[in-house]
Order: sequence, then structure tokens, then C-alpha cells
Amino acid sequence: MTAASQLIGTSTATSVDMTGGIYNRLRTMAVYRPSILLARVLSSVAQALVSMAVVFAIALPMGLSPNATPLRWLVVVGFLAHVSFALCWLGLAFGLAAKSVASASNGPSPWFCCRSSDRESSRLDRCRRACATSPNTSRSRR
Repeated sequence: MTAASQLIGTSTATSVDMTGGIYNRLRTMAVYRPSILLARVLSSVAQALVSMAVVFAIALPMGLSPNATPLRWLVVVGFLAHVSFALCWLGLAFGLAAKSVASASNGPSPWFCCRSSDRESSRLDRCRRACATSPNTSRSRR
């Protein structure tokens, strides 16, 4: 969820830069053009990783007791960095395609709903299956 929240920030910041004319000014300079976009993505990935570290630091006093080896933690950090990197490029694409800052901030919003609705639908399916197999339901009385 923390990585997906970077979608809105990246797309909005990209759209602000595009509508504000910053990219047009940089195009007149001798700057490698993809470096502007790459800098936006890398800064967003860094923000996402710091946000994940803050979430983890808050979870520790609340009772999280991790028991992974250092190698496994390195794998987790690498995986989260890759997911953040991919989602930030997606946010950049939303920001470049948006006509206004408002549409850039609303474009990635369905990405938040996908995971929570998937989780809720699977809970609902489990409840339906449990009710269908329970001897105390109206379906079994028929």
C-alpha cells in the first residue's frame, strides 16, 4: 500500500512539472532528456522506501516480531524497491498522459481499490462457502 501511494505523488508532481513549463526549459539545455524522468522516478522510489521504513519502525513497537535472516531482509528490501520502481514509472506515465493536475491525481486512484476489493471479495467468498457447507443454514434445510 505504501508503494502504491507513491503513484499519486509521482503522477501529480510530473503533471505539475509538465504544465508549469519546467520540462520545456530543460529541453533547451544540453541535458539528456530521459534523465529528467529518471530523476523523478528515483526520487519517488527513495521516498517510498523511506515511507516503508517508517511504517516498519512504527510496527515494531506495536508488536511486530520479525524473525528473518539478514539475507531474507535484503531480498525483501530488493523486492520492495523493484515494486516501487515499477509503480513509480506507472505513476510517471499517468502524469505525462494527464491533461491537468487534477486528472493526474485521480488517474492512479483505482490502484488503491483493486487490492482492498480483492481482499474483501475473497472474504465474502469464504463466508459464502462456509455458510453453504454449514448444517445450520437455510440452504441445507431444503
